[in-house]
Amino acid sequence: MVFDVTSEKETEERMNKMAYNDSLTGLPNRNWFQSYLEATLISAQKTNTSIGIMFIDFDNFKRVNDTLGHRVGDGLLIQMAERLQTCIRQGDIVSRQGGDEFLVLIEDSSEDEIEEIAERIIKNMNHPYMVKGNEIFSTPSIGISMYPIIEDNAESLIEKADFAMYLSKESGKNNYQFYNDELNQKMKRKIMLETRLHKAIDNGELAIHLQPQINLSISCLAGAEALLRWECDLDAFHLKNLFQLQRKQD
Repeated sequence: MVFDVTSEKETEERMNKMAYNDSLTGLPNRNWFQSYLEATLISAQKTNTSIGIMFIDFDNFKRVNDTLGHRVGDGLLIQMAERLQTCIRQGDIVSRQGGDEFLVLIEDSSEDEIEEIAERIIKNMNHPYMVKGNEIFSTPSIGISMYPIIEDNAESLIEKADFAMYLSKESGKNNYQFYNDELNQKMKRKIMLETRLHKAIDNGELAIHLQPQINLSISCLAGAEALLRWECDLDAFHLKNLFQLQRKQD
């Protein structure tokens, strides 16, 4: 007796594709990417080769979705995925993380080579997109982590590339940033300062000081300037850096 199992195999293939491929762009999804990265890390440890991970987020994508609608947003994501694939080398892998976030796996490459790829991505992504009659600009912010500079597991490499991506956004967007421990400590310090500032009113650390303004021509008090000062145990250098970073974000 012969049974036709063609339909069962086709169903299995479709299920596998749904499990490991992004339905919108056709790219590998995060589940597939992380599994592949884990296997690649094991191989890299044996062969003493390097791995680069790029975490890419597109600036202002949410605004496109909110103003032009999800159909335009989906069309934009498809074009972004297509462009990304033209920027990488043969053998490198682009994956969609979710939303407007993408991951790129670059095997056996130096930091200089990864920089070249990042610069190529930024250059190509700066050209406008045409989606359903709409001309759209959306630039990339890229975070990069590297093995063996970071000796860690697959999930941690992705997280650190993600962290570096947020640093690239803070430094003005449309650029790339490599992860390192110094930047990590800087960000932790900034988060601590911001947390302290949010609690400053409840802790009674904010005080208003009036600074007199003198009219020298008539030697008379002309008014006063009100200054809000944060009276805390933090040094002026770190406070200045906090407010400079906050102004850049705003």
